[in-house]
Amino acid sequence: MLALVHHQKSEFLLQLRDFDASILHPGHWGGFGGHREPEETPVEAMYRELNEELGFRPQRLEFVRRVWVERDDAETYVFACPVLPAVCEFTLGEGQEICWFKSTDILAGALPSQKWQRSFPVTPPLPPILSYFIGKDAAENSGSR
Repeated sequence: MLALVHHQKSEFLLQLRDFDASILHPGHWGGFGGHREPEETPVEAMYRELNEELGFRPQRLEFVRRVWVERDDAETYVFACPVLPAVCEFTLGEGQEICWFKSTDILAGALPSQKWQRSFPVTPPLPPILSYFIGKDAAENSGSR
């Protein structure tokens, strides 16, 4: 599961993942999510993960698509979570820090950490998923399919 927590599809809240070698993409900036428990639906799992990682339960989740993440050798469900940053409170439950970034900066591949005073890479699956999410909206607004 992956949630794109965003404000107007131009700014995205990302998490600097822990430096634990036992997790996927340690020390990378990425979205929020994780694995589904056997009894959970994808939506239930996403709500649980957002609560665990951000102490947050969004009013709604929008299904974006299912994607095969080849490097991770797994299919994942991608959801969008639109928020108003001024009215949402987040509590970091996992990872090193959270920060808002512009989509253009995320697509550049590395982002700065205020906490560590240096840049870290973006998780490899995130840029193509983000490009699809942003491009899908542009295509729908232009009338092309």
